[in-house]
Amino acid sequence: MSDNNLENTTFYYGQKQKIKPIIKLRTPPLPAIRYADVKDNFSSHGYFMSTTSIANQINNHFGLESGQVDCQWYDDHFDDIAKFVLDNYTIRQHSGLTSKFASINAIMKAGNVDCSFIHKTKQLLQLPIELQPAEKTDIMPWDDMLKYLKDQLTQTGLGSACCLLVTYLHGYALRLGDVKYTSIHKKNGVNWLDTENKMWYIRQDFTKQRKARQFPVTQEYIDELLPYVHQSGYLICKRNGNLYQNCNMKTLRLNVTVNDVRNSYETYNQSRKDIDQAEKSRISNNVLGHTTSIAIAHYTRNELANELKHCQ
Repeated sequence: MSDNNLENTTFYYGQKQKIKPIIKLRTPPLPAIRYADVKDNFSSHGYFMSTTSIANQINNHFGLESGQVDCQWYDDHFDDIAKFVLDNYTIRQHSGLTSKFASINAIMKAGNVDCSFIHKTKQLLQLPIELQPAEKTDIMPWDDMLKYLKDQLTQTGLGSACCLLVTYLHGYALRLGDVKYTSIHKKNGVNWLDTENKMWYIRQDFTKQRKARQFPVTQEYIDELLPYVHQSGYLICKRNGNLYQNCNMKTLRLNVTVNDVRNSYETYNQSRKDIDQAEKSRISNNVLGHTTSIAIAHYTRNELANELKHCQ
């Protein structure tokens, strides 16, 4: 047998067996996604800024180039990133941890990158994180908050401020963005307060949790609200009817914070005796727009939060 006949051939127990060459294909590295290239793929500027915030912190800590997500590095260092988040952020439940990773995932998805980093996020739910209520002091009782909001209503002459105050006075303690992007007219791209059927529809694009929700409102609320609504239909807007690009409580000349109102209302909600826990959860989930565990950990006074923690 010639040398050529022996090529790629070996013998086992007298039998000739062909050896198949093994070809290994090298997977190309994942790309780096620059924020500027995917900015327009986000539903709003606020959402874009919130998603890039955690990536900025990671890049700064590990000495990575700013203004981008190096997908290959992130994919190779998932555990290091998880440890960084746990060590540098106050994580009180799994949702707080997964939300940090959801921001990174959003950037990768905006850049059409699919990698193991995105799919590993589910593993974070296996980490032992005990719900720990945040340390909170000086939460105003809801009855006192109502009196304070009523005083603010009598003092302000700004229609948008009146709309927000009336909304809060009727127990709809929404985030400012939920109200800001609401119109009483059904329009594409904004939340809709259906005054005829008394339903408020919140689009997922304008929510912190990226989940659409809806809840009923009372006729009393609508009757008190409508006189203050701008002819454009927006609950919060400039005098010419255009939406604010940036808007906070100071813009509306109000001397109260959104968190103060939400803290006060959720403490009242969780301690009520006239409704059952299912209704309390519905209010937390559908109206305020967060989970019951988030409500307990962040929006109720310490004694009540610790008591409710053991009832979950």
